[in-house]
Amino acid sequence: MATANPGEYTVPTDDVDVFVRTERLTLRRFTAADVEHLVALDGDPRVMRFLTGEPTPRAVIENEVLPGILRDYRLGSAGRWAAVERATGAFLGWLSLQPPPDGSVTDVELGYRLVASAWGRGLATEGPGR
Repeated sequence: MATANPGEYTVPTDDVDVFVRTERLTLRRFTAADVEHLVALDGDPRVMRFLTGEPTPRAVIENEVLPGILRDYRLGSAGRWAAVERATGAFLGWLSLQPPPDGSVTDVELGYRLVASAWGRGLATEGPGR
C-alpha cells in the first residue's frame, strides 16, 4: 500500500540479500516487491526537486528504473541498495556504488536518494563508510 510518506513502509530483512548492516541501517538488494517504495520516493517533490524537478512516472519505475537496478546486480558486487532503518524497518531510500556499463568495480559512482524525513541525519555517509 502506498502512503504519503515512504518512510512509513516497513520492510522485512530476514529473507532478502543483505549487503551490509551499520549501526542504523540495513542495506539490502532491491526486489521486484520494492516498486511501491520507489514510486513513493520518486513521487515526493522534495526528493526530486534537485534531480529531475518532477516525480518519476510509475511506468518508468516499473519498466526501466527497477529492472535496471536488478540487472546491475548481475554485473558484480556494486549496485544500488535499499536503505532500511534497522530500528523501525522503515524504507528510507537507497545508497549506491553504481558500476559503469562494463560492470567494473574500479571506477564506481557513489550515490544516494533518501526520503525527506531521513535528511540531515548522516545516513548518506554512514552506509558507504562501512
